[in-house]
Amino acid sequence: MIRQWLSKNEEDKNTYGFSKVEFIEISEIDESILDYLGLNLLEAFRDKKALKHAYKDEPKESLINYLKTYALPNIEELVGEQNIRKNVRQGDFGETVAMELVEKFDNMQIPICKIRWKFNNNRSVFCTDMISHNFGEKITDLRYYEIKSRITMKKEKVKINNEDKSHYIGVVAHQGLFNDQQSPNTEAIADYLFRYYFDIAVHFDNADVTDKAEEFYEIAAKYSDIVKHPDKYNKSYEIIIIVEQSLYREKILEELNTLPPKLYPLEVKVILINELRSLYEKAFERSIEQAVREVYTDEKRGVL
Repeated sequence: MIRQWLSKNEEDKNTYGFSKVEFIEISEIDESILDYLGLNLLEAFRDKKALKHAYKDEPKESLINYLKTYALPNIEELVGEQNIRKNVRQGDFGETVAMELVEKFDNMQIPICKIRWKFNNNRSVFCTDMISHNFGEKITDLRYYEIKSRITMKKEKVKINNEDKSHYIGVVAHQGLFNDQQSPNTEAIADYLFRYYFDIAVHFDNADVTDKAEEFYEIAAKYSDIVKHPDKYNKSYEIIIIVEQSLYREKILEELNTLPPKLYPLEVKVILINELRSLYEKAFERSIEQAVREVYTDEKRGVL
């Protein structure tokens, strides 16, 4: 479905000191695309099967209240921080779109959707925005991402070489990704995956399901190896900028190109979307509608 909505322009490897790939909308947002975006957003936050298991015998209002209280960033509560939560919503929407692009256009595997594992639905998740790696039995290639979603083109404060200055979002994203790479726990996501899959393996082991236990021990070992030996993998870096099309200016990348190269190889994806604010607001509304549809639909009788 994403290929019916977005088209990838020819990659530009010559204009800048990094590769640039641009995506543009090729169709208007109709009901089918909204359904797709809403369901994709919902599944980033919660497994729809888990929702059906937990809420199929509860009133619909109970499911909706759960999603607003524990899953989706809630902008309805009057707690004096609506702008923060709106920014979180915008960022979370951007990350779900970025995941789809990477999986469908780049054929890279994203081993975890961090949004689903938030402890606070009204805040963004710390650490590198996203990692991906090649498909297959052996992991050889790792890619690290910084994802930014913007409905304005205002310059933002960012610290570079201990100086706070205002820059466009390209430089801001680059510095965020660079800072993540300088952190002593750069492979924090891989470490989480190591612990997550090891725990699953132990549960199977304790239940004497040895074949499944070995399967998950092997997966855990792959991610543990990334933590122990990060330098043996082919690493690349990517900035994904999702922006209101009417406001986008090429100077965002021109300024980024003036920086001394710190991340190599680097690719920048620019996704140009019309009426971005309206789209992500509608997508969140549709995600709740899709949740109700998924949980309360009976295969024989339809929506209950």
